[in-house]
Amino acid sequence: MQGQAIITTHDVDELFIFTVIRLIQRRAFPNLRNIVAKTHSADIARWFPHLRAEAKASLFEVLIEEKWVFFDRVRIDPAVATGPFVTTAIDVVGIFAYFFCRKCYSSNEEQDNGYKVGG
Repeated sequence: MQGQAIITTHDVDELFIFTVIRLIQRRAFPNLRNIVAKTHSADIARWFPHLRAEAKASLFEVLIEEKWVFFDRVRIDPAVATGPFVTTAIDVVGIFAYFFCRKCYSSNEEQDNGYKVGG
């Protein structure tokens, strides 16, 4: 196996980022859609932080459009399909709001009773 180059994950990441940036600069969105359709979501999430803001916005737009096309192909109403995600997000925000309010209330209650806060 002499003379063969070993391709690492880092090389693949750099190649993908370079390709996405070039496709966005050239406005080759159909080609970008093809890449997104064949790429695993975890890989896209790993590459996403390395892109500039305008590249992130364009890639996000392509991702959203790709999901709408998927919902159309399987004949599912996108509003119905996103329902569980919206419900989960609302539940998570509610839990964090509860804990934040409870923390604020606890610290005020401890100060009122003469307890030391934080020590």
